[in-house]
Amino acid sequence: MEPICLEDLFRLQFLSGPQLSPDGTRCAFLAHRAREEENDYTSALWTAPLSGGAPRCLLAEGASQDVLWLDGDTLLYARREAEGTQYYKVSASGGAPEKAFRLPAACGGTRLLAPGVYLTTVTHQPPAQPEMVVLEEIPFWANGAGYTSGKRTQLYVYREADGSFAPVSPENAELGIVSTCGTEVLYSVRYRVDRKMKFAALRRWDAATGRDEELVGPDVYDIFWAARLEDAILLYATDMKRFGNVENPVFYRVEADGLRPLADWDEGPTNDVGSDARYGSSAQYSADGKWLYYILTINGSSQLARVDKAGQREVLTSCAGTVDGVSARAGRVAYLAARDMRCAELYTLEAGRERRLSGLNDGFFAVHTVQPVEQFALLCGGTVSEGFVLRPAGFDPAKRYPAVLEIHGGPKFAYGPVFFHEMQMLSAQGYFVLFCNPRGSDGHGNAFMDIRGRYGCEDYDDLMAFTDEALRRYPQIDTSRVAVAGGSYGGFMVNWIIGHTHRFACAVSQRSISNMVSMFCAGDTGYRFIADQADATPWTDAEALWRQSPLRCADQAKTPTLFIHSSCDYRCPLSEGLQMFTALRYHGVESRMCILEGENHGLSRDGRPVQRRRRLEELLAWIGRWTAPGAAQP
Repeated sequence: MEPICLEDLFRLQFLSGPQLSPDGTRCAFLAHRAREEENDYTSALWTAPLSGGAPRCLLAEGASQDVLWLDGDTLLYARREAEGTQYYKVSASGGAPEKAFRLPAACGGTRLLAPGVYLTTVTHQPPAQPEMVVLEEIPFWANGAGYTSGKRTQLYVYREADGSFAPVSPENAELGIVSTCGTEVLYSVRYRVDRKMKFAALRRWDAATGRDEELVGPDVYDIFWAARLEDAILLYATDMKRFGNVENPVFYRVEADGLRPLADWDEGPTNDVGSDARYGSSAQYSADGKWLYYILTINGSSQLARVDKAGQREVLTSCAGTVDGVSARAGRVAYLAARDMRCAELYTLEAGRERRLSGLNDGFFAVHTVQPVEQFALLCGGTVSEGFVLRPAGFDPAKRYPAVLEIHGGPKFAYGPVFFHEMQMLSAQGYFVLFCNPRGSDGHGNAFMDIRGRYGCEDYDDLMAFTDEALRRYPQIDTSRVAVAGGSYGGFMVNWIIGHTHRFACAVSQRSISNMVSMFCAGDTGYRFIADQADATPWTDAEALWRQSPLRCADQAKTPTLFIHSSCDYRCPLSEGLQMFTALRYHGVESRMCILEGENHGLSRDGRPVQRRRRLEELLAWIGRWTAPGAAQP
């Protein structure tokens, strides 16, 4: 058996976008591979029968996320061109693709409303001005999308019969969620994009009648999803009044006189359990007319659940791991799930039991050793959370080993017993890997997540308590050779930790926040996120922001620190990492800054493969330098 190594990034396949056929007998999905020479990802289109039998590859490469079924045998997929989008048809039974139609815009999220009637989205850009960028609203950029001032995404309908291509949603309003049932379209829009406006309106449009109406007015709810279930419309939304912008949503029925609350299970919507072994996007909700299927995060795993129009809920899975995407049609459900410390594969449910439909990574895992996750209970302020440990590959209880404490982003995310390439690689290199879900994480309800105005307080306490407990449970860890690493919120916590303790041999701070004041005005979500999570603005309580800024205590740091940041990270801008790096160098702390050109906040998960490899090389080299036996300590 082979250990997990850095180059395995190019050997794994990452599944996304499950789509059940109209009769529920087959599921289409995409399989993505990283390519080293091209420094990109290629996407193959597959189908799998739900009744049994091997999956079939219909298109070896060149597929897009824009895939839909036209009937029980025919799939439609899109390819972007210089000045439009070309659509192709391909039979699920095999054969060469054929051109279908072309639309004169960059389209995405295409759906079939009726035979020959398609709903799609179009993004409008303001006219470019030579040698100058003009900003007239905030947010003025978005991570992974560049400058967005004046940029709008709008719904369009294409009718094949007459070739018409016309807008559906209001002009100059930003599109949010889209849900279809037959010819009916439920969608949300934000009428005012500028400044602090964060809530959307819910509208309904019918392709058969052309009627468009507003169901829920703006400025009241943050809308996660809406779905038609028989004669009712369900809305999954929150007003953010109790726990701010990380508040879990509530189910409502849309009635003629307003919204009627159905249920509040205080659970994290969508899969918030992290992994770097994913690529592509997958639906987190899917309605089949009777049930709304959705993914929830609970206790370090994500599960599949469903709810009906009366608010009756069933949690359908209970396995450790994650559910990454779901599709429901004709009384059947298919979903992507990561089980048994492997990458996600396609599953279905039969009589309440999971059955795996694909095994695209079986060959890889048959010859590679994957370290199992060991889990123990972690008490965080009266709530039992999760602590996890990976032992080093080839573990010998008579030997001493270095360790790495990994801290997740968010903070409303979670770690769980899932395959994490970076962690498995560290284990194969001889490290204990320690990770946990401190307060602020998802999976334990709103109150557990609520650390507004207290960043660096109980979350820091939980992380240190977890580290102490892991060292107690595993005496083979050399306490002088423990590193700490994290990204995004995890990078914030690394910056915070090195200013508050000298217990770690070295640190790796990635895509981090160092200064809440500067982050407020520079990050693409900064003015919303910081005002809510730090519970202050630079004008209402600048001291509160500075009190929660790692930069404030940078003069106390002694830990050798590697900073990794992407040049096009607009979520946590490059200036945040540079400030902390400058502060450490100014105060004589050994530090190194690595800037990955052209990458964004998602570097470790969906960045270009060669840049992802370079990040891991830097991380391994830095940790290896400072945790080697006998390494000189500052």
